[in-house]
Amino acid sequence: MAGFVAGAKRIGLTVTSERAFHHKYRDECWSWAASLNQKAADLSRMKEAYDGRERALESDRLVIDRFRLTLDRTSEIQISLFNRMIDEYNQRVGLGFPSSNVAMRKSTLLRSFLEPTVQILTRCKG
Repeated sequence: MAGFVAGAKRIGLTVTSERAFHHKYRDECWSWAASLNQKAADLSRMKEAYDGRERALESDRLVIDRFRLTLDRTSEIQISLFNRMIDEYNQRVGLGFPSSNVAMRKSTLLRSFLEPTVQILTRCKG
């Protein structure tokens, strides 16, 4: 304790009672250490919460990716079905009109047929 008090006097602190001085600063030191432990515990809880949110976000990303893949497959199926419908239509009605009209009709019908899927995909990608 003598060295502790001598060091305090060298840096200009007033010491009236060696024992009281020692206990005061010892208690402050313990209090400071306890506050650091509390801060470390708080940071640990915050990190756990953050990690939990990251895991939840990753899970959400996987769900969205699966949904997008499903939508892409659905779009491919819709396009395939649509092309089949157009082919059947052309076989029944015949191709008595110019090919540019067929292409224009096909693109207009395709656009209206796929519009709901395109809107969903646009929302998901945004």
